[in-house]
Amino acid sequence: MLKRLRAHALLLLLVVACSEDPALPGGQRPPSGNEDGDDDDGDGDGRGERGDAGLDARTPPPERIDASLTLDANTPPTETEEDATVDATVTFDASLDAYVPPEVDAGNPFASCVAELEPRCKPDDTAKACSSVITPTVALSDGGSWGGSELKAGPYGWIVDFNQGKSFATRISSAESSCAVLAASFGESEESTASILDLRGADLSLYTVFRPACMREGETYPVITWGNGTCGRTGGYASLLATVASHGFVVVASNSRFTDGGNKEMLRALDFAAFANGDKQSPLYQRLALDKIGAMGHSQGAAATAHAAPDARIKAMILWNGTSDGEPAKPYLQVTGDRDIGNPTVARVSSAVRERQQAGAWLFYRQVLVTGGNVTGHLLLMQQPERVTDVTVDWWKYILLGDKDARAKFVGANCELCSERNAYEYGQSRLP
Repeated sequence: MLKRLRAHALLLLLVVACSEDPALPGGQRPPSGNEDGDDDDGDGDGRGERGDAGLDARTPPPERIDASLTLDANTPPTETEEDATVDATVTFDASLDAYVPPEVDAGNPFASCVAELEPRCKPDDTAKACSSVITPTVALSDGGSWGGSELKAGPYGWIVDFNQGKSFATRISSAESSCAVLAASFGESEESTASILDLRGADLSLYTVFRPACMREGETYPVITWGNGTCGRTGGYASLLATVASHGFVVVASNSRFTDGGNKEMLRALDFAAFANGDKQSPLYQRLALDKIGAMGHSQGAAATAHAAPDARIKAMILWNGTSDGEPAKPYLQVTGDRDIGNPTVARVSSAVRERQQAGAWLFYRQVLVTGGNVTGHLLLMQQPERVTDVTVDWWKYILLGDKDARAKFVGANCELCSERNAYEYGQSRLP
């Protein structure tokens, strides 16, 4: 038996040696590192670990991995399921000459849960606990594309629950019939427009919940209520919202595509969250920090966020590509950029924040994609979620959790956001 094991080991070494990348004609080697310019390190800055690729839109996205080929998060790996044990330590019993899977640490269920997270999930995957998401692929004017890259999750991983909160359903807007015309008016490709309009089974009266896939014993998690933009489906923001959840937040998103029509969907979402926190059948039972609640939304959803903010439960907000009509009720971060609706400028945005009494900050993105659309900057958080996830997570850590490291991104003479002038510009007024 030992001789046979040695023979197996020698054969394995020969196979590994022969499978090394062969030299290409002319003595060249296959490319390595981040020579393709993708944001492989997942830090959202458009750069990989080995260089600054900027926004080279001509670079084709990496091949997608078919999520149907990955393992269910709750299924232990077997010898016939490929790639299931890439990072695991595999042992062999010499007496049986058979595969023995790694032991699960029964004393650390959180670590065991994290070890079983699936990588490279699609935003609309259901019932999967994931460690990363594949960002949307966007067609560009020069014939190239952007996206299709892996966006790494935070330490908790994420999972999505669709069509939740039936007891807290809201009325579906009569304006839904206008979405085909409104979506087409943005001038994006037919494929992108069709993707926006495809509801993928979402019930517009209910909610989508993005939550940590793995939760530590005794921990509770802040809640974020989310509002979609006009005719924007919740799944279109999934790369951002799922990544936020993976850092220890629970995002309750109304599926409504008209969130500022007077139905108070964003506040109803908080009612549903409070109910779920007390429901023993819910995965959120006694897991929510209901004294740490934020609100954010896009476009019309930003207006809905501002209108919901006077509610005493909400501590702060992020206004994506929208603003507050009047004095904001709570501390806020306002995000816009080049080629947004209304052609905003840094001067106008920064002046508006300074003139208000409420503590606030602004972030103005440069280098938005060129897709042929009329207002591509308005869609940045959907088309380039890797650029906005870090700042979103850090804002909520700073405001809701008092995280000092996160605060350093927004406040102080040497704040992290303050030194950039090419990819974006930033300013703040009266932040604590």
